[in-house]
Amino acid sequence: MYILYISAILQVAEQYKCNLNKRMVDNLKLKEELKSIISEVFICSKDEIKDDTDLLTDLGGDSLDVVNIIVHIEKKYNFHVDDDENVIRFRTFDKIFEYVEKHMSNLK
Repeated sequence: MYILYISAILQVAEQYKCNLNKRMVDNLKLKEELKSIISEVFICSKDEIKDDTDLLTDLGGDSLDVVNIIVHIEKKYNFHVDDDENVIRFRTFDKIFEYVEKHMSNLK
């Protein structure tokens, strides 16, 4: 009886580990894709974009650049971003990533 219980726990743990690893890979891929979009809009290296990079102060952008990023995101990931709400929210790379990652999770 205990062996079956332990076996079931190990199977759940292995599945959780696989799901966690897949999510980590998916997040890394998403970050790279978003960095590509931002580097294209700002004509900069992806290496310049860190999680806490502020698009307006660190990269010298403005609200039109943020709108341009939103348009790229909408085209690439096929969902609508509410411009009024997110032009302000999309100031930093990590905020953009969090929004897109959450929205992509909701689509699954």
